Amino acid sequence: MQFILNLLILTSIYLFSFNCQAFNEHHLQKLLETNECENCDLTSLDFTDKDLAHANLKGANLSNSILNYANLENVNLENGLLVNSYFKYANLFNANLKNADLSEAVFVDANLKNTNLKNAKLDNGFFTDANLAGSNLSSATMINTNFIFTNLSNANLYLANLEGAILNDANMEFANLYKAKLRYAKFVNTNLTSAMLQDADFSFSDLSNTNFYKASMRYANFTDSIIHNTNFREANIIGVIFIGTKLEYIDINKIVE
Repeated sequence: MQFILNLLILTSIYLFSFNCQAFNEHHLQKLLETNECENCDLTSLDFTDKDLAHANLKGANLSNSILNYANLENVNLENGLLVNSYFKYANLFNANLKNADLSEAVFVDANLKNTNLKNAKLDNGFFTDANLAGSNLSSATMINTNFIFTNLSNANLYLANLEGAILNDANMEFANLYKAKLRYAKFVNTNLTSAMLQDADFSFSDLSNTNFYKASMRYANFTDSIIHNTNFREANIIGVIFIGTKLEYIDINKIVE
């Protein structure tokens, strides 16, 4: 019975991969039989709606693969290569993606709650409507990545690079952005309530309608940024740099300075 099931899975996966970049058939068979395949070549395969929960895929190459609706809960993809892969509506709860290359990957509506993305590469990716609450993105690079309507509450973005990223309408309540690089980023309508923003660099960013209520912003840099109709109530702005900043219609009630 298990043999027939694996055969059906292999057939569905092969239909997508035919005429695509070659993958290693033995590696795929090993994954299906053992739920483990470190450093495997699984490029350009279709894992749509597949259950890979708890799989050990450390160092595996899944570039150009489709994992939409897949169950990847607690999967280990540390040091993985997943460039230009699709994870729409996928479940990556508590997954390990430390040091993984996810450049240009698509995570629209995906669940990445409590995921480890420390030092991962997420440049030019798409996380629209994704859930990254409580995730670890420390030292990760997310240059020009799209986080519109993304939940980043309680996320750790310490030393992260989000230059040019789009975070409009994102929820970043209680997020840690200590010493984060945020130059040229867009934070329109973003919720940064009680966020840690100390020493963060917001130079040349658009922060229109952003909520900084009770945020800790000590020594943050807002040089040449746009701050319009923004809430700074009860925020800590000691040492903040506002050189060349466009400050209009801001609420500074009970700020700490």
